[in-house]
Amino acid sequence: YKQTKSKPIMYSALFSIAILWGLCACGITRTPNTPSAASDKKYALIQPNIEQKDKWKPDKQWHNLNALSALTKKAAKDAPDIFIWPETAITFPKDELSVFTPLLEEALTPHQTLISGIIDVSTSDTDGENYFNSLIVLDHKGTIQTQYDKHHLVPFGEYVPFRDILSFGPVAQALSTTGDFSAGSGLKTLYTMSTSFSPLICYEVIFPG
Repeated sequence: YKQTKSKPIMYSALFSIAILWGLCACGITRTPNTPSAASDKKYALIQPNIEQKDKWKPDKQWHNLNALSALTKKAAKDAPDIFIWPETAITFPKDELSVFTPLLEEALTPHQTLISGIIDVSTSDTDGENYFNSLIVLDHKGTIQTQYDKHHLVPFGEYVPFRDILSFGPVAQALSTTGDFSAGSGLKTLYTMSTSFSPLICYEVIFPG
């Protein structure tokens, strides 16, 4: 005679179903109370489909920027309030944005805003150079209105976890050629001349706000 364990298995299954049902019910209950994200602003998403291998080549820098600018001017025919460029779309240093001003003045009117990704660098005597995966908001003259620095970084993509522990043998040699991004201060609401928003960059969307 073999004793079966059907009851414990059945109870476990029912308990799991009850948890799933509770989570679904909670989500359904909360959804109607979620504030609407509707806006009277018009947005233009600009995607030039630049290959990754060409994105960071110095000799392709202006070619890529002109492609973004051309698409922005094309989208301007629909009179959007805000143009959105991809993550790290601007590949030159933030302190050189003045060279970018003529392109912006051609593409944007005084009432339009550009949101773009950029790599920002800060330098201090104590920490040396810190690199940030950032988002900036620009007016039509290339003036930065506000900025957000990504704070949830991608492990092994934007930083190496346990770098100190992994500092041995061939692993250390491989890591010596890679650097880490620094994390920003956290979630932030950005205010522009036409709207306000709380940005998330790439991987950050999987985390609760």
